[in-house]
Amino acid sequence: MSDQIAIYESINLTLQELYKTPMIFLFLGPKFIYDANMTSKSYKQLFQQINEAKKYKIGKYLQDIQKGINLMVFDLMQAENNMKQQGGGGST
Repeated sequence: MSDQIAIYESINLTLQELYKTPMIFLFLGPKFIYDANMTSKSYKQLFQQINEAKKYKIGKYLQDIQKGINLMVFDLMQAENNMKQQGGGGST
C-alpha cells in the first residue's frame, strides 16, 4: 500500500507542477486532463475502500489506476509528438 500512496503523491505533485504553466494546456489537451482526473478519482475510491475495509472492489480500482496511468503517459507522448510537428520537427 505504501507504494500506491507514493505513486499517488508523485502523480499529484507532477500535475501541480504541470498546471503551474497555463500554456501547457494548449499542448496536453482535454484528454490528458480527463485521464488525470479519472486516475485521481480511482485512487480516492481505492483509499476509501481500504479505509472502510471493503476489499471486493480493490482489484477493480487498481486496474483503473494502471489504465489511467498508461493513458496519461500515452497522452504525454502524443503531446510531445504534436509539439515536435508544430515546431518543425525539433531536435532529437
